[in-house]
Amino acid sequence: MKMTKKDRYRLKVLERRIAGGELEAMMEYAQRYQCRYPEEVTPAIAQKIVTCYETCLKAGNLTAALNLGAMYYGGEFIPRDFKKAMKYYEQATESDDKGTQLRAWTNLGYCYYYGRDPFAASLLPKIQKMLGESKRMVESDLGLREQ
Repeated sequence: MKMTKKDRYRLKVLERRIAGGELEAMMEYAQRYQCRYPEEVTPAIAQKIVTCYETCLKAGNLTAALNLGAMYYGGEFIPRDFKKAMKYYEQATESDDKGTQLRAWTNLGYCYYYGRDPFAASLLPKIQKMLGESKRMVESDLGLREQ
């Protein structure tokens, strides 16, 4: 998506709010660049995205952990690091938000399935728990099971 003048203005407003320590502005800023304007990301902006997500994560926003995991898993704007990706995905599985939790479990499952963890075979109990939890969440959301 091409960034318009209005988009640039919105990002400048977010930067001022970030300077004031607003967590919502940090999430919006990072997500806008990550999802809408990836072609505009410079190394400095990439570092700011990571810093915004890390700050939000420290404040308890586990969606930030999911987004960091995705960045590290895909090597998006930063060097690929599967260990960090898995660490952030594991944190995101503790989210109260079911969507974040399900995506985190799913992404973590991909990490294990595709061998991103050298000790995946020893983690079979964790994988089974993850799959069972994901199945229960989907069944609950679809009304297939009583809660």
